[in-house]
Amino acid sequence: MVYTLSSPTALAVDAACHPHARELLPLLRTAFALDDAARVALTAAAAEQPVEERAVAWGVVELLGAGQGTTFDVLRAAGEGAPLPAPPVLARTRLGAARDVARLLLLETGPWPTGVTAAVPGLGRHPAGAVALAAAAVGRWAGPDLPDEHATTLAAPWQAVTRPGAAPAGASDDGTPGDAAPVDGAAGEETAGPVRVDRVLGERAPAVHDALDALRGARVTDLARIGWPANAWVRAMHEAAWTAFARGRLHAQVVAVLDATTVVVDRAAADAGHGPDGTADPVTVRSALRTAHALVVGALMADALDPDARDCLRLADAGL
Repeated sequence: MVYTLSSPTALAVDAACHPHARELLPLLRTAFALDDAARVALTAAAAEQPVEERAVAWGVVELLGAGQGTTFDVLRAAGEGAPLPAPPVLARTRLGAARDVARLLLLETGPWPTGVTAAVPGLGRHPAGAVALAAAAVGRWAGPDLPDEHATTLAAPWQAVTRPGAAPAGASDDGTPGDAAPVDGAAGEETAGPVRVDRVLGERAPAVHDALDALRGARVTDLARIGWPANAWVRAMHEAAWTAFARGRLHAQVVAVLDATTVVVDRAAADAGHGPDGTADPVTVRSALRTAHALVVGALMADALDPDARDCLRLADAGL
């Protein structure tokens, strides 16, 4: 799999440099924080959608994906003699296609009600609610090339559940929110309401929130300047992922990384503008995200990490 639960940086960085970054990030963040009530609501909304409409729209996404080269495709072509794109252009390429995003969401956002299933091109049958969630994400991922009518079709069940007035994820049985504050970076029409942060991040929520607050006060260019000894960042993040797996915090890690990514994207937009091609200077954004992700993953896992890995991730503090 190109995108996995144990390596959320790959998905988050690609989403950050996407033209629809500011819609994609909160959608993805909410996807990994859904509660059972939200899954049931999304399943019900999906069951009401005509199968043929969704199949046609998803087929168009597949056709677009076949013509959109990944980062690997671009580098392979360069190795065979094609010109290598300029750094900002290369930075906007993505490791995976819409199908790769769909696969991750279908497999890692459950448990879903299984009474109703739906087919996904190339990925088999899955619970209808999971398919509806993945459809909304792939519609964004395929954009802006995906015609509006197909994007609307793919997003319809998700929008029906997340529109203003719909019962929010994390709501109690009477429809009122839980006792936690709304999620940072998950506001707007793409969210499923105020997801209970403590339920997702657990006892490490205060440490993660402190790291996010520190990020909001940092300049993206300062974050991008931080460097690590050769392979040190990769080793430390790998150690953190294994520790997160062992401690049952993989979903918390994804959420923390997506929240940090949203902060960096918003800061970059404020510092340099946000045009139709996505966040300005994607090379700088990608570099800054290494620091941002090290910061929040270090905060999330500080109580469980090997001291060497923890100290390595703390190098990110130099960018604050």
